[in-house]
Amino acid sequence: MTPPTLTLTYFGIAGAAEPIRLAAAIGKVPYIHKSLEFKDWPEYKKTTPVGLLPLLEVDNGKDDKQVIPESVAILRYFGKLGGLYPTDSLEA
Repeated sequence: MTPPTLTLTYFGIAGAAEPIRLAAAIGKVPYIHKSLEFKDWPEYKKTTPVGLLPLLEVDNGKDDKQVIPESVAILRYFGKLGGLYPTDSLEA
């Protein structure tokens, strides 16, 4: 099975996406970083599901992409992909 293509969209600052980037680095999760300029945000915002960033696009190679528009959900997803969650449910 081919791993999905992950595209993380955020501004070129640390902010809410920094823990996600760190989890990706620690867990060796490959992703594409799409940096958005502040001046482009008002127009780009209209295309987002809930008007917030960061935004993760998950492309499994199928006709449609899944979009995760919430930073904690993205962080948890990267943590799972990178093996950063313990197998013991109490430790997690």
